[in-house]
Amino acid sequence: MPQRFVVLQDLINTDKDSLIEGLGIYGTKYYTKKPKECHICGGGDINKIEVLGASSKPLLWTCDECGEFYLMKSHIYTEVLLNKAKCLYTNPMDWIGLNKGPKN
Repeated sequence: MPQRFVVLQDLINTDKDSLIEGLGIYGTKYYTKKPKECHICGGGDINKIEVLGASSKPLLWTCDECGEFYLMKSHIYTEVLLNKAKCLYTNPMDWIGLNKGPKN
């Protein structure tokens, strides 16, 4: 099962009251095991997301077909962990050429 590593600021809408709402998650249901299918589009391509700086383990599930997010842990616990990662950011230009291998 593929796992992605992301920075919180690349995922959230900052106009919301909580970081979880900023991800578009409004319920409190969480899934300790991978959901069988997305409840929005019915797709089955659900993968793990690790939010850098929040935890050393995956924190969310995401549907790769429609982009819906699902909690892996409780709402409160996830919000606490996401708050740890609020100040991290990435510059996409820093990633250019990373896969080209070592320079000679």
